[in-house]
Order: sequence, then C-alpha cells, then structure tokens
Amino acid sequence: MTALGVGLPYFQDLPPDLYRGGAVDFVEVTPEVLCRERRGGALDLLPDKLASAKEACGALPIVVHGVELSIGSAHGWNAAYLDLLDRFQACWPFRWHSEHLGFQTIPGADAHSLNTGVPLPLPATIEAAELVAERSAAIARRYGVPFLLENAAHYLLELPSDPEIGDDVGLMNAILDRGGCLQLLDLHNVWCNALNHGHDPFAAIDRMRLDRVAEIHIAGGSWHDGFWMDAHDSRVPEPVWELLEYTLPLSAASCSKCWKNISLVSAPTQSSTSSPARVPSGSAADPLGAIAHVPDRHADRAWPDGACRRARRFG
Repeated sequence: MTALGVGLPYFQDLPPDLYRGGAVDFVEVTPEVLCRERRGGALDLLPDKLASAKEACGALPIVVHGVELSIGSAHGWNAAYLDLLDRFQACWPFRWHSEHLGFQTIPGADAHSLNTGVPLPLPATIEAAELVAERSAAIARRYGVPFLLENAAHYLLELPSDPEIGDDVGLMNAILDRGGCLQLLDLHNVWCNALNHGHDPFAAIDRMRLDRVAEIHIAGGSWHDGFWMDAHDSRVPEPVWELLEYTLPLSAASCSKCWKNISLVSAPTQSSTSSPARVPSGSAADPLGAIAHVPDRHADRAWPDGACRRARRFG
C-alpha cells in the first residue's frame, strides 16, 4: 500500500485551511455523514455536503472509513451502504476502504433490518471468522482497492468462542489469515478493552498480526457508567501514545514493505487542532512517513489489572 503519513477525519465544522495547510497528508471520509436516509433504508448522497467536503480536502488523497456496513450480521450486511459507496467511489475515488469488525443490525419484520443502536462484538468462532473473511474478500474485489477491518471496543464479558480462536484478537487474526483484507489497528480501542476488561494492552499487541496492519487510529474517549467509552470526545490519552510508540517499531520490523498510515480520530478541540510535530516523510529519521509526536517515556507504570507495565527498550 502507498505511504500516506498522518491523516485526519473530515469534520464539516472544521475550517478548510486545517486540511489544506500542510498539517495532514490524507483525509479519512465517512460517506454516511454526507448523506440522508430515505424510508426503506436507502442512502442518498447530498450534493452540497459532498461539494463542501471535496473543496475542504482539496487535492489530498482520501480513504473511506464506514460505520454502517454491519459486516458481521448473520442475516446479511447493509446493502444500502454498499450502494452508497458505489456512487461515492464514482465521484470521489478513494485509496482504501475500512469498516468495523462487528455487527449492528438484526432481522426485523417485513424483511427489514433493525438497528441495535450500538455496534456489537462478534463471537470469537470459526463460523464468524469464515463469514467475515468471505465478505471482506468480496468487498475488496468490488472496489478494486484494499479493504481494512478495524478492531473494535466492546463492553460485554464472556462472549461465545471456539478454543481455536479464543477472543477478539484471535478472531481478527483468523480473519486476516484467511486473506481478503488488512487491519486498521485502533490503539485507543485496544486500550479501551484493556481498561474495561483488566488485561495488558501490550500483551494484546504482541499477539496481533502486525504485518497485516495498514493503518493505525489513535483517539480519545471518556468514562460513562463505569466504562471507558470509545467516544472520540477528548484528547488522546498518554497510554495510547505509549501504545503507538511501542507498536510502530514492531510493525515496521515485521513488514518492511507495509507502510503505516496514522489517523487522529478524536473530536477536535482547541488544543488538538494544531499541526502535529513532523519529520520529512520517508526520511531516514522517519522511514514510516510523517508521524505525530510520541512522548518518550519508558518507565514502568500501573495498569488496571494491578500488573505493572514492563519496561521496554525501543530501537
């Protein structure tokens, strides 16, 4: 895949100069925010919103990050979303397409799907891995660009699983091993799950197929009813920066030809809209392209499960 560098999602309320001023190298667009839903579930692109987005992004390359596909729904994915994406690609080509690993629709009456209101995790089973892998390959063929699956945050305990798969990390690995897609590694979601379920996020990273990671998300969240939520409503927490610091050299070493692209996906605040610290893309100082500043802190620190973070050596 092409090295793009640091990206930012398209927010229609942000000033266009933020995108065109050299602070970012690509823009991540969610087509659903540029459309309206008609009765029956059909999605229509709104020409005025599409034109505003294209003007704001200028000549920057774009990638698509969808939220409505529901790739893991047993009764079928959201065909209306793919119809929308067909029209979107025809008028604004994208470098790759990503979606969340999970499901958010269930069968309803009169052949209509019911939305669960929140994305739900899939069981870690062979059946789920095979279903999603087959659909991922079909999407990659349909659009002729790479398809990425994002590891999701979830808030449910004791999900059904097969011993060969184990958990959400094993499920993603099983899908990737079957071919057809790459991974969008959301480090905030990794930390979110570690915080809520009491495990070591670095151990989770160590188990992942980092050679199949093509994009990395970093974001922020907030507490709600005793859970840390992937709400994208705050600055990126320092532990997420530390996960990025740890992950980048490992992913680079495991796949020298797999360039990493980093997207900052938190809702913008006054302090988060300044340009990230940069070095020349592709330089010897930064072989992965321009990346955001990562704090240089390697000290042990406490984690939710009571274990201490192990000291790591970088480089």
